[in-house]
Amino acid sequence: MNKTGQNEGRADGQFPATRWSAIAAATSSDPSLRERALETLLAAYWKPVFEYIRLRWNRGFEEAQMNKIVLGILLGAILGAVDGMTAWFTPEVSSQLAGIIVGSTVKGIIAGVAIGFFARKVNSLSWGVVFGLAIGFLLAFLVARMQGGHYFAIILPGSIVGLIVGYATQRYGAPAPQTR
Repeated sequence: MNKTGQNEGRADGQFPATRWSAIAAATSSDPSLRERALETLLAAYWKPVFEYIRLRWNRGFEEAQMNKIVLGILLGAILGAVDGMTAWFTPEVSSQLAGIIVGSTVKGIIAGVAIGFFARKVNSLSWGVVFGLAIGFLLAFLVARMQGGHYFAIILPGSIVGLIVGYATQRYGAPAPQTR
């Protein structure tokens, strides 16, 4: 039982019954209702999802690692979108926000692919961070150059995205498979 008195999944490892009221409440405009609904859903589903993944791959959580390229792509896309959302703080580009977010996401994916491939070939945390920073800087510089301005506002977050993706792919990505 969790702190709200509800079961956290089922003992037999099966998914709990869908709580449609909690799903509906998770989209509420009331922040406290939305937070309680998400807490309820997470408490109900995290254990069965984890157990399914663990049994499916027949590994514990500590052993389950993602391919470095896939990790780079996913992390690059997520952080690229967040990078694009930072344009919200620049009022003169607010009308272009959707395009900036999409462009930053694509830039993050491209960086993630390059960094992921590099991480597969070079197994070094320090070189991964340096390469990630360089790729993030380069891609952000090219975008800033095409835009004709906002160099600092584009290059700084883009470089940070590259740095984080470079670190994460080396630190948390699965090592390349051994070939004979």
